[in-house]
Amino acid sequence: MDSRALLANFNRAIKRFALLLTASIALQTVAQAATVTILPSPPGAKRSASEGLAGYTTENFDSFSTGSIANENTGSSAIGNWLATGSGISVGDGSGNAILDNKFIGTGTNSSVTFTLTTPSRYIGFYSIWVSGGNTWTFYDSSNSVIATLDSSSMVNLVGTKAQNKSVLASDGQTYGGASYYATGQTEPSFYVNLQLDDPNLYFTKVVFSNGSSGGNEFDNVTTSATYIPPLYTVSGSVSGLGSGKSVVLLNNGGNSTTVNANGSFTFSTAINSGSAYAVTVGTQPTGQTCAVTTGSGTATANVTGVSVTCTTNPPTAIPTLSEWAMLLLASLLAMFAIRRIRPQ
Repeated sequence: MDSRALLANFNRAIKRFALLLTASIALQTVAQAATVTILPSPPGAKRSASEGLAGYTTENFDSFSTGSIANENTGSSAIGNWLATGSGISVGDGSGNAILDNKFIGTGTNSSVTFTLTTPSRYIGFYSIWVSGGNTWTFYDSSNSVIATLDSSSMVNLVGTKAQNKSVLASDGQTYGGASYYATGQTEPSFYVNLQLDDPNLYFTKVVFSNGSSGGNEFDNVTTSATYIPPLYTVSGSVSGLGSGKSVVLLNNGGNSTTVNANGSFTFSTAINSGSAYAVTVGTQPTGQTCAVTTGSGTATANVTGVSVTCTTNPPTAIPTLSEWAMLLLASLLAMFAIRRIRPQ
């Protein structure tokens, strides 16, 4: 084979490899986005809401000895075996700090702690004590493939910046101001984060808490469970035609009363589980108007945004004209005369 043929074959092989690599990366990205639901707990929560319930296991590190952990140290915990790599890893005692929660683990520069889970889990929750640059949280399945990766930026994006103070949907189905995840005097958020696998064929089997070249990765109260918890979705829509100064009360599934005082968007404060039915109705009509709901019922498979409430002004009550009053009077007189005629003599 001449050099030109060899070169052509080589180029074809390179193109094939690039195509396969691109497809693999695309599939992995889609899979991660489609299978993992990530929600913070309400502000101030340092533990999983499921801690202590049947089927949920928590490692709070309170039984660990306070002090440094050497490179390649291993051990066992409530959630599984652990391996430390790098230096500057320690068990800290934060019982005197309002942000911390008794003992916790912190990793130094270019260090990590890996937990191989005893029980494959569809839920993992952990308390992230501040979020500094260089932090990474990586989650693996049984084939040692990465299911999801969080870094400092993605973690901060969950609650937004302190100045941004965006509205945050939390794991309890309620919404909170993002600034409430930042303690007084802190420029980094601290919050409990919950990861839930929606795909029934996937399980978390390993999680790595690591730190790069800056900051530190402090974490606590890691909770796991093989139990499936459906993700939460909000129900929202828009109101139009509502008169100035009027209000309409909306209900979802007969409850979660929400008062809307102006035209525009609305969102029910309580989210619902994936696969749950929703039915938006009018609880109280505005004075002098009637509001009707369209596209207000169905099954939530994502955030519901298309509920439409249209309000119209009720027609005025008809007032009889003068001629109509005369006709009514004549009819009444005739009726009275007829009654007198048929009355027995």
